[in-house]
Amino acid sequence: MAPPVAQPSRQALALRDEIEQSFPAALRTASSQLDLWYQQRQLDVGVFAKSDILLQNVSRLVASGRASARAEAEIDQYLRYVLSSFPQYRALFVVAESGEVVRWVGDEENLPEEMLIEIMNAGDSVDQVRWTRGRRVQVLSVPLLGERERPMGSLLALLRMSELDDVLSGLEIADSWRTHVVDPSDRVVSSTHREEIGRTRSTSLPAAIGGKQVSDYVDLEGVRVVGSHTAFGRFGWTLVLEVPYDEAFAPVVRSIGRIATIDLAIVLVLALVAFRVVASITRPIEALSEAALHISEGGDPAELPAEGRQDEVGILTRAFRTMRTSLAAKAEELEESRQQVEEANRALTDNNEELRRANEVLEQLSITDGLTRLHNHRYFQDQLAKEVRRADRTGAPLALVLADLDHFKRWNDELGHASGDQILRQVADAMADVVRDSDLLARYGGEEFAILAPATELDSAVALAERLRRAIAETDFSVEPAADGRQVSASFGVALFDGDSARLFSQADRALYAAKEGGRDCVVSAEELSEAR
Repeated sequence: MAPPVAQPSRQALALRDEIEQSFPAALRTASSQLDLWYQQRQLDVGVFAKSDILLQNVSRLVASGRASARAEAEIDQYLRYVLSSFPQYRALFVVAESGEVVRWVGDEENLPEEMLIEIMNAGDSVDQVRWTRGRRVQVLSVPLLGERERPMGSLLALLRMSELDDVLSGLEIADSWRTHVVDPSDRVVSSTHREEIGRTRSTSLPAAIGGKQVSDYVDLEGVRVVGSHTAFGRFGWTLVLEVPYDEAFAPVVRSIGRIATIDLAIVLVLALVAFRVVASITRPIEALSEAALHISEGGDPAELPAEGRQDEVGILTRAFRTMRTSLAAKAEELEESRQQVEEANRALTDNNEELRRANEVLEQLSITDGLTRLHNHRYFQDQLAKEVRRADRTGAPLALVLADLDHFKRWNDELGHASGDQILRQVADAMADVVRDSDLLARYGGEEFAILAPATELDSAVALAERLRRAIAETDFSVEPAADGRQVSASFGVALFDGDSARLFSQADRALYAAKEGGRDCVVSAEELSEAR
């Protein structure tokens, strides 16, 4: 049975106007900070979900419909990197459109498949707090979109709810004030007093409290408090702010007692020396009025009467000075809060920029060959697919040149693998100086290189291959020992795209094989092989 709610006393009704000024501002601050925290979480996960590493590897898993150790490892590595940099998340995981969890990194949590599908169907959103085995669980979901905005599933994040508690605890409110977040079922989902989390608070919130009004009542612990609440629209939550009754009203009660004493003294003095009181009180009160007017207009107060007076005007003057000092302190606190919010926004912006740069570094490492600093096999295959689609669409020619170093195994055997690596780097540098800006040069594997030449006819591609061959032959590799004047050389095979990318590779490979059979250090095109037949 709910404890009886204490009716506000006549004194409390007289004093409510004083304390109601502080509650709305505190509730607005709490609501703003909570909303900012959730906005930043959605922004974070939105950035993570746009990573090319994540999208490309999820696309591979979805397209193939089967496990891929390489794609799974790259997804896990990226998600672990994000978790280590952002403590606001307990776990990050990728869920297919069917509701099946594809990859999971972080704290284990058994979430029903029906729940995941429901969350994903909501799109880019934060789910309500759910209670699992007495523990708070809140999931944030962002769709994963592939080429042409094709949905591939969603990236989901488990929020660390203790971080939400820290947001409330970090608000600049007096230590004895308590802030709670209550969900639509009247259950406390977050609080500055952690022991309140999970409890039901409906019995301690009188129906008389509405909007931002303040009321006094007895809480679940039997303590009389002054409280107020306001709606937090994001989840249909309610923010509750409470402070012990004695602490909230004691200063104002003392102030009213002083005012009553002053009033009595004024009456006695007026009865004795009316003229003198009028003369001694009117001028200081006018000065106080002018000062109050200046303050209400946002300016500095005019000169106040001296504090040495011991009459009621002196008391009023000191009270006014105290009020002015308090207002100045509150203004400084508001300015500090504004600056802190701006600093927090700048820090969030810096964090997002740092994450973007880290993603760019990871992307670059994933498409670069570590030895030659050329593009690697994976990047070449991706670009080949794009250029083939472009050639099919526009009808422009597309040429492929395959190059293989002659007798490279012999160089490795005679000079050692370290010198062999040095030769590969020098060959890569020599070829990079020859290819055009529009060409794509990549290390295809081992001592084999591939050059993709868009908008290039076969004769131009053969000429390009010949320039590459001469550049390698004329390079001084400074290899030791320089046995019988041998020099590093390469053989080249050239083919032109005819509508079939697989045939393009096989024709270039056969031309390369013919160059090897024909004595090496030469260029052979697929067209020459056809004519020879």
